[in-house]
Amino acid sequence: MAANRLANYLLSVGIKKGDSVAIFIENRPELLISVLACSKVGAISAMLNTSQKGKVLAHSIDIAKPSFIISGEECYNAYEDIRTTSSINAGRHLFFRDASSSPIPKGWLDTEALICEFDTSNPLSTNLVHSDDPCFYIYTSGTTGLPKAVIFNHGRFMKASGSFGVAAVRLT
Repeated sequence: MAANRLANYLLSVGIKKGDSVAIFIENRPELLISVLACSKVGAISAMLNTSQKGKVLAHSIDIAKPSFIISGEECYNAYEDIRTTSSINAGRHLFFRDASSSPIPKGWLDTEALICEFDTSNPLSTNLVHSDDPCFYIYTSGTTGLPKAVIFNHGRFMKASGSFGVAAVRLT
């Protein structure tokens, strides 16, 4: 439901198939919600490494050319340190709190409050996404220089998630 709401919000603000959205969230449900929402739109999730900081983080964002960033509170400070070098426009910064009592930083949008009124149905854009379309960017470790973005397509994502589901949790 939350992934559909977020996908419908992204569509409402003009995100479309092929656009890049930076995802800067540690391993928690909002990470999966964000990736699934982008997938439903056909947008490419730029899976930023949450341990990156400074010029390496700025580089990873720049090469993906995202039009939005979705960040968890746990990654906020690292992004704010390089925000002035980012090409992501004001009003395109979505924030997931760690706790409901946490304040929303100035210049960020409260994702949960923002999407609560959006439709929970699967967006029609899902039907336009194909297995060979880019799903997300994952980054190399940067051992021979700065990290590089590698495209992971929807077909590989489906195979990987299906295999994991069968092997790890016995989905049928």
